[in-house]
Amino acid sequence: MNEIIERIQHYYSTGHKNPALNLLYSSSLEVKLHFIRSGAFLYEIQSNSPSFKIKKALIEEGFALEEFVEDEDWRVRFQVLKIHGSQYHDSFDFEEENYNNQIQMLKDGFDITDTFIANLHPELLLYIVKNYGYDFAYEHDYIDDIEDLPHKVKIALINSGKKISTKKLMENKESILEIIPKLSSANIEKIFNDSLDNEVLKKCIEHADSIRTFYHHDKLNIFLNNPENRVWSIDRGLYIKNILEKHKSCKDTICALIKNNYLYYVYNEEQNKTVLELIYPIFDGKIANALISVNQKLLLNKNFMYNDTIIKDIYSNITSISLLDHLKQYTVCLKILSELSLRKDYLIKVQNNIDNTVVKFELKNDFIKNI
Repeated sequence: MNEIIERIQHYYSTGHKNPALNLLYSSSLEVKLHFIRSGAFLYEIQSNSPSFKIKKALIEEGFALEEFVEDEDWRVRFQVLKIHGSQYHDSFDFEEENYNNQIQMLKDGFDITDTFIANLHPELLLYIVKNYGYDFAYEHDYIDDIEDLPHKVKIALINSGKKISTKKLMENKESILEIIPKLSSANIEKIFNDSLDNEVLKKCIEHADSIRTFYHHDKLNIFLNNPENRVWSIDRGLYIKNILEKHKSCKDTICALIKNNYLYYVYNEEQNKTVLELIYPIFDGKIANALISVNQKLLLNKNFMYNDTIIKDIYSNITSISLLDHLKQYTVCLKILSELSLRKDYLIKVQNNIDNTVVKFELKNDFIKNI
């Protein structure tokens, strides 16, 4: 770059203007920016179809601002406003400007009291509401019907204390999902009460002041009747007691409780009964595999009654040799006994790395953990 700069300067200083300018015009952005910051060749660079970055650099130097104010690219006009402020407001047609430039002009103190904007951009309206208030926006006809406002503007109004119908908000799902985190607990409870949409209900639960807000709410029971919602709640440690009051026989629910370490959760304090005790009468392959994912030694519990179907469902996931031996007493099926023995032999090879047995790293870790 330095070599090019020196050549341009040499050509120009020795009277060879055209070669100097030809080399300048074909040079890199960095070379042109160097000369702009040095205050050299500004007119020549500006008159040679400059890029946005070149125009921005020229504006920073305060060059040809009157021309850049009328540039077709709103970004160029924005740079004039951003760098040189309100001194050029009179050169702009506020009502026809790009909304970014309108907002910048307002930041610089532009007076919109007597201004009418036919097609108000949502971002400009949002700025006006946030910085001038609802009353100003309403009195100057920037707002007509609250219900027709963009949801971003509604959020700003809610945050400023303006009351808006929650039922109307729920007509726009995108809007209500974004607005819920900004609402008071009382408004969130209203939406929870009125909505039937799972995503909306979940968002209400996540953003209520306390999980106790919905403990005795009739809608919570309806929400928890859905198995997927129960699993979602368990994954977040929510409403475990409510779930176990009515859904203790649901295997998907029990599996979610197992995987989230609620095995010893006391659901009946009077009788001191835990989730583990709920498993015994409904024990099957699905529940057994859930237990395998947590702690395989739990499956040595003699209260678990195995059959051939359960053993078939789980043996390929077992990495505990003692559990494989334990299962043999529950079957007389020669094929299953053979599979258990083959699995045991394989795990012994893994343990001893016999014949460079190729196994997944995860399996080795599980084996070490459960041996």
